[in-house]
Amino acid sequence: MIAFITVANLFAAVRLVRDILTSNKLFAGNAHRVASHRRVIWAPNVIAFGLWYWDLDRAGAAARAHQPYAATR
Repeated sequence: MIAFITVANLFAAVRLVRDILTSNKLFAGNAHRVASHRRVIWAPNVIAFGLWYWDLDRAGAAARAHQPYAATR
């Protein structure tokens, strides 16, 4: 699920950059629209990064569940 969020967010970011660079009429002279699209891409990116970090940190959530009181060094 995290990989799906990451890939979907990547495609959305690429599409936004492509639309801006090709002078798409959607964004012509409308900085508020660009900013709102940027926020829609940024928020899932932050969430996906947090989920990736939580899943991969110290061998993942499953490893932490099996040893909840293990000493951290």
